[in-house]
Amino acid sequence: MRHRKFRRGGNGAASATLAALLVAALPASAQLSPDVRASGGAATTNLLEQAQFWQQQGQPERALQSLERLLAVEPNNVDALANAVEMAAVSNQTAAAQRYLELFRRTSPQDPRLVRVTELVRLLNEDSEVLTSARGLAAAGRGAEAVARYRQLFRNGNVPSVLAPEYFQVLAGSSETGYREAAQQLQQRIAAAPNDTRMALTYAQILTYREDTRAEGVDRLQELARRPGTREPARLAWRQALLWLGDDPETAVRIEAYLAANPGDRELETKLRGAQGGISPGASARIVGWSAVEARRYGEAEAQFMAAIALDENDAESVLGLAVLRKIQNRMPEAQRLLARAVALSPDRAEEFTRSVGSLAPNAGGGGRGVGGAGGGGSAAGPTVQAWRALQRGDLDGADRLARRALSSPGAARLDGEMILGQVALQRRDFVAAEMRFRNALSLRPRQQDAQTGLYFALVGQERIAEADALQREAGLTVPAGSGAARAIAMRDRALLLDNPDEAIALLRRGLETDPGNAWVKLDLARRLTAADRPEEAAAVQASLEQDTSAESSMAAALLAMDGERYGEVVALLDRVPVRLRNTDTDRLLANARREYEIRQV
Repeated sequence: MRHRKFRRGGNGAASATLAALLVAALPASAQLSPDVRASGGAATTNLLEQAQFWQQQGQPERALQSLERLLAVEPNNVDALANAVEMAAVSNQTAAAQRYLELFRRTSPQDPRLVRVTELVRLLNEDSEVLTSARGLAAAGRGAEAVARYRQLFRNGNVPSVLAPEYFQVLAGSSETGYREAAQQLQQRIAAAPNDTRMALTYAQILTYREDTRAEGVDRLQELARRPGTREPARLAWRQALLWLGDDPETAVRIEAYLAANPGDRELETKLRGAQGGISPGASARIVGWSAVEARRYGEAEAQFMAAIALDENDAESVLGLAVLRKIQNRMPEAQRLLARAVALSPDRAEEFTRSVGSLAPNAGGGGRGVGGAGGGGSAAGPTVQAWRALQRGDLDGADRLARRALSSPGAARLDGEMILGQVALQRRDFVAAEMRFRNALSLRPRQQDAQTGLYFALVGQERIAEADALQREAGLTVPAGSGAARAIAMRDRALLLDNPDEAIALLRRGLETDPGNAWVKLDLARRLTAADRPEEAAAVQASLEQDTSAESSMAAALLAMDGERYGEVVALLDRVPVRLRNTDTDRLLANARREYEIRQV
């Protein structure tokens, strides 16, 4: 029986990227190479880690293959024997389970795990059909029925540790109540056995299935990815969860942490750029400029303020920044003209601006000592500047607090306050509040482009696509490149969480209407159609992927071929991807597919 991992979403369909990475971790060979035989402890650790990886992915047969390779070199390795008994039992290989149980009993008759694995073998010998049925129901998206069938196996409610990962995955995906129960029971297990990395990994993965706990799950996976026993499965789950996070500065920080340990991931590099783009280019340049002033990198500060002014000649705070720089450089006449210009642009902030620059008497610049040198004066960074900075570094609470202080001010300061609160609401996925804030900003300055763009995304977030498109047409709005793809990916992410196959398929089709060439939406649609026993429709989607020779479509088509273990097709499809567009995971997938194809040819 081929047992798949059951993910949240009913029919077990995981995202394209996760599938790519899962198959990329295939064992290097079906046989031990001379290098492995000679590597001693390193090979043992690697093979045990491979086994744990496949177990965590719900593929005990492959886990058993890794353990058998280890036992061929170390036949008395008790850890491998204990795990081999479990993997053989849960994959319904009764004879192998009995054989490894006898070896384990002879090798380590006093091992405390012996009682547990003996009971497991007996249990699954008697109830193997129940386990098979539970897995089949879960694969068909019938989560509640699958949970009920699993519970028939568990006497007195005791879930065997070897079945716990797959059971809690199914339980968490069965309903909101099931999710809470799975999380609570896993917390209890982890508290009772803090060193049980399997339970820690399962709990972290489950946390990533909900938006409100996803960030916590990501942080836990990042920590688990540092541990030898869970390194690879945690890394893969960590990567996938990062792709599910929203595009905001906090996500950017987390992606940077991943890329620091795993460089060269093109998909995450692309998402990083999107996460860093939540603030308009002008505001971003202004924030960097003020930071450079504080760090006394005056040349960089001037370049950033000039860039912001080039984008918006009415950017009063960037003009003010130039005035501060001219004071520091002791170029007082220029500083006075720039201050006057900033005040003219934002007369309601005249007092704040004048206080920020301080005295402009000759020689008041302080010889480059920074803002508010010998002439005195407060910080040039007023509440809205500080709020933009807080927003950029991901401090949403700080940005919210500082921006609200500006709401009681007239003119430009209030406008900035509304804009910042709108961005905060977008990043919190509170699209209703974001719409209100951007509409407030537009009431203050009707054609403000950043406010129009923010309103567009607030409408898209509420799935008011027709209104968003009308706004775009009426305002002549140029939304950021790839917004259609972003909308399609948002629909794809929502489809992953749907238990109803028909609803998920309909949502994925809507995603393709928004972005017809999106290879990853097509991939998920093909898998959903296959799971729903609609092979002709799935074949049509797969054919469209194979006909498109672009890199993304070729990779997505290769993953579908890998689902069917058509390794020759996988090789042919990935060979179409230019080398410069491949990352390490693609190269690993291609190498392993080629190896599997050659082995099958032999």
